[in-house]
Amino acid sequence: MSSPKTWSLVTTAPNRAEADILRGVLESAGIQVMLAGESYATTYGLPMPVEVLVPADQKADAEAILAASEFITDDETAADEGGDAAPS
Repeated sequence: MSSPKTWSLVTTAPNRAEADILRGVLESAGIQVMLAGESYATTYGLPMPVEVLVPADQKADAEAILAASEFITDDETAADEGGDAAPS
């Protein structure tokens, strides 16, 4: 039996729409993505922040891809000195 995958926070998008854009950027580069908090935002129709998580072993690649993309601001990168998270 394999051990559960550890997910790591890459950034927090201000809303679901931007989280979906970031997910697309990362998935097009072959990186798995899990969004956290998006169901709450969708259910209540609120512009809630959505965490963008990737497997811990792909975090460095994901950060490099996002840093090189026009879809993430320096403010978002600076605010996300996040740690590892396990899916709930």
